[in-house]
Amino acid sequence: MAFKDTEALKAGFMFEALPAKLEKQFGASTKKIIDTYRHSMPNASASDIWVAMTSINMIGLGSITIAERKVQQQGAPVYLYNFGYKSEAKVPGTDYHFGTPHAMDITFKFNNEIPGMKDGFLSGGRPERFTASHNMAELWTTFAKMGKPAAKNVPEWTAYNLYDRSTMRIDTKCEMINDRFKKELAMWRSVGRL
Repeated sequence: MAFKDTEALKAGFMFEALPAKLEKQFGASTKKIIDTYRHSMPNASASDIWVAMTSINMIGLGSITIAERKVQQQGAPVYLYNFGYKSEAKVPGTDYHFGTPHAMDITFKFNNEIPGMKDGFLSGGRPERFTASHNMAELWTTFAKMGKPAAKNVPEWTAYNLYDRSTMRIDTKCEMINDRFKKELAMWRSVGRL
């Protein structure tokens, strides 16, 4: 995610502040959206929930819309992924970890996260990032060569469909996840965002 609003992250903020922070964007749906995320993320802070809602609206919902429309065209298989590696690097000026911000996966796709390199601004310095980078790069390379992503020690990547909505979570250990964020996506559909 691109952090434009670091004020919301600097010291964290309270749940009571979420409605005012979100009403301009979500209007009458704000309470339903917050309630859905608080239920699906019971141990999350208000900052975590704000980041989850903001992120899925910036990138996630659009990716799902594209995947679903491509499936409906009944052409080439669609492979949807979620980049799951979480960086320990902090958003400048805050104590909030970047996690998995938008565009962090670019260096991983080209296998640029390799032993001996300095800590990345977004990717941080944990050595586990090398494994996640290798997995991402191998999946992208095999997709480019053969039209189906695959990698050693990674489960078979099944094509996305409208029934189980299979998604590969790419990380140090990759896994297939069916119908990820089912409750949240049902809510976004109900409020006309997906």
